[in-house]
Amino acid sequence: MGAVILLGARRGHYHKDGRIIGIPPSNIPFLALGTWILCVGWFGFNVMSAQSLDGMSGLVAINSLMAMVGGILSALIIGRNDPGFVHNGALAGLVAVCAGSDIIHPIGALIIGAIAGFIIYGILKITMGIRLSAEEEYLGADLAIHKISANPDMDMRGGR
Repeated sequence: MGAVILLGARRGHYHKDGRIIGIPPSNIPFLALGTWILCVGWFGFNVMSAQSLDGMSGLVAINSLMAMVGGILSALIIGRNDPGFVHNGALAGLVAVCAGSDIIHPIGALIIGAIAGFIIYGILKITMGIRLSAEEEYLGADLAIHKISANPDMDMRGGR
């Protein structure tokens, strides 16, 4: 979420008069499915990182949940209900809380989740940059970086 704010709008997302040109994600249901599979698995990973039943803590599970909620809430506020923001906000919160999830208070976990993207992406923007070139943005990251298309069925029909 923070990364998207620091990155700014995609080139070609606004008309010169400020009106928005919609650029929809390639597949919202798959975006949601993948994100929530990761979120569910994260609880197993984070709670079981204690490596024994005696070492497991309910605090880790609560803090993981609170950080995920914090990420979602800040994504809803900043992302104007954009599904990409919302789903990535949940993951940003979970990533940010992992290291201290067994020692922080649940309210602290909520705050960590809410500001997770600004801790990390601000530094990346300053040090290495986080924007693709204009040509790469036009092609899309899937094609420009990974050399695969996000919509292979459309490519086969000749559309982009």
